[in-house]
Amino acid sequence: MSSSRQFSSVSKTSPSAIQTARFAHFDVYEGLYNPTGKFRLQELTIPAANNSIDVIILHSVFTHMMEDDIMHYLKEFARILKPTGKVLATFFVVDDEIRKSAQIRQYLSFNHKRSPDCYIEDLSIPTRAVGYTESALRSMVTRAGLKLSRPICFGFWSGHHPAPHYGGQDALIMQRDI
Repeated sequence: MSSSRQFSSVSKTSPSAIQTARFAHFDVYEGLYNPTGKFRLQELTIPAANNSIDVIILHSVFTHMMEDDIMHYLKEFARILKPTGKVLATFFVVDDEIRKSAQIRQYLSFNHKRSPDCYIEDLSIPTRAVGYTESALRSMVTRAGLKLSRPICFGFWSGHHPAPHYGGQDALIMQRDI
């Protein structure tokens, strides 16, 4: 099964599910994207009961976050997801070959190594764009009590992977590991 087909199977939603969907905004401080935020991320408990959420979708959120903050969210997701619930979140998955392709495209280069498995685009604004190795992402998912429910759906942001039908960033589809 192709990555684009795997991705699209998650997006099939009944009209009744769309009517009950809720968007949640958390006024969390972040120096670049929300400098007037009212509280720190580590103070956030998502206001949802344990085992109560079917689907969580984040697009271009974790691509601007450091590992500790991503882990906080992933652990919260593991707490609130129903046993059959899913999380769809986008990331920038990087390795040496992907970074080379990205540098040729001159879109994002991730030239700055923040840690062995984390690369940033801009030293002066670290959260402008953040990329992680596949092994780092898999580790975060596992440590949070989640697992990948499908192979990673690689996007075309770097030019390394063929253009899929669903977009530019790399997508991970996760579920609780029970």
